Amino acid sequence: MNFQDDSDVLASFIAETAERLGNIEVTILRLKERPEAYGESIHIIFRDAHSVKAAANLLKFRNIEKLSHNLENILHTFREKRVLPDDGTINILLEAIDKMRDLIADIRRSDSKNVTLQIAKLQDLYERLNKQRV
Repeated sequence: MNFQDDSDVLASFIAETAERLGNIEVTILRLKERPEAYGESIHIIFRDAHSVKAAANLLKFRNIEKLSHNLENILHTFREKRVLPDDGTINILLEAIDKMRDLIADIRRSDSKNVTLQIAKLQDLYERLNKQRV
């Protein structure tokens, strides 16, 4: 079955993805204000990113899957290394979230959109974070 043709499935995916992206965004912005909640917050938004990736994979929305996979990798690094995001890191993450919002707003054409720049920025950030010493 092609779930992309099911309007109810698409509506659920869009609503759930928008909610998860909103949660990730708010939590990332709060990390600098409330570092004491770091561990639990990172774990929750890591799961949100993973869920977006898994749903996008199931529905074959490759650009959303790629972006959320790269976001998930960065959140995993935050979790493992307990790295607090700086302003530059936050900006890159927010750009990726905004791009995913753009993609879900035009879901049927989402895979025809160019996400190369956002993916490159996320991959570069991931590499830089993994070179940092804890």
